[in-house]
Amino acid sequence: MKSKGWEEIEAYGFLTTESAEPVKTYHSKAMPVILTEPAEWDLWMSDAPWTEVAQLQRPQPEGRLKILARGGKGDDVIPA
Repeated sequence: MKSKGWEEIEAYGFLTTESAEPVKTYHSKAMPVILTEPAEWDLWMSDAPWTEVAQLQRPQPEGRLKILARGGKGDDVIPA
């Protein structure tokens, strides 16, 4: 691919960690890192070196995540 020079794009990514329950039941490989405290958000968005930030890459403590719904998607489909 030939470079087009400077381009502005909208992109995103997310950090994963080892899977923990209840996610592990459905996806054993990995789950997204979830930051729940303002201090964690501030550290993640800071210019701190990875050696300080890496401790955020961990699953939530057992019992923190809950399944809110089971089964298929329940939205009504309205024909066009």
